[in-house]
Amino acid sequence: MADWSYLKYPSREAMLELVNDTNGFVGDDRLTFDQVTFQPPVAFDGGPDINTKLVIESVEGVKYVGPVEIEAFRLDAGVLFNGQIVKLDVEGAVTTADLLPRLNEKYGLALQASDIVDNPIDHENVEENGSPHTIKFADPCFHFIGEFGVFVGPETAVDPIRWEAGNVLRWENGSIMLQETA
Repeated sequence: MADWSYLKYPSREAMLELVNDTNGFVGDDRLTFDQVTFQPPVAFDGGPDINTKLVIESVEGVKYVGPVEIEAFRLDAGVLFNGQIVKLDVEGAVTTADLLPRLNEKYGLALQASDIVDNPIDHENVEENGSPHTIKFADPCFHFIGEFGVFVGPETAVDPIRWEAGNVLRWENGSIMLQETA
């Protein structure tokens, strides 16, 4: 069962939280970035639930020793907004990074500039929904792989999706869009 609550954290911090929670680390046993470092994630075909390998290394002089390789699943950005027209009204936006604050606010994400490939926005190319732009995730992003399209221009009254703990996707008005059940 997917737990979308990790999307509220920046990707590196989300991976640390996931490692701690998966291993049942609580209190003083929880790993911190003072104790471990992450190598960049690497694409890996480990089946339908595993698409990434990641090495966690202990910081010299702390209670942990040696590197540990873990397997994980990064979300495919291409299906993140599947069937949705994502419009971002960001006045003066020049590059992809300029869109992140609005994208995060609108969809409850915590994306950072280091998560994406920063490309210029082509405001000369305008379609019905605005200027099309592709948000491509950088290889070191711990949350996502791939890319998805957005339109830069005036937003409409369509309610955006909100991620919520408890495996629920809600529209901004609070109604449930999708709820995973056991």
